[in-house]
Amino acid sequence: MKRLLALIIAFLATGGQAQVEGTSLQFAHVTSTEIADTEVENGNLARVHLFPLELGGQDVPLNVIYIPIGMKDKWRKLIGTIEKFRTDGLIDKLKVVPEYNGASVVPCRIKFIGTHYTKWIGFEPVIAMWKCA
Repeated sequence: MKRLLALIIAFLATGGQAQVEGTSLQFAHVTSTEIADTEVENGNLARVHLFPLELGGQDVPLNVIYIPIGMKDKWRKLIGTIEKFRTDGLIDKLKVVPEYNGASVVPCRIKFIGTHYTKWIGFEPVIAMWKCA
């Protein structure tokens, strides 16, 4: 509970926003899922669900994205935090907004917007995967 309270205070101190920085690798050349799957095989990308299954997302092709392999642990931690906030009743709605560079299928940044219909607390972490244009 102390850790949860500390997280809430930290997010409130930053206006409910936080950013996790990503890798310096560039993924502009990854313009198809075939190329992305090759990068997964080469150990450069990880395949994840944009709206995580743990939070009610569906295991369908439209919900699959690719992230730099170095972001996988940060991704898991953020999803765990969001799941904890949901379980504790701090958020009841989540919107996930990816941002892309050009034709790349690898998001350069993903913003999570967690809200609650009766509470004023907002939760808007951002993961910057790689350099956005």
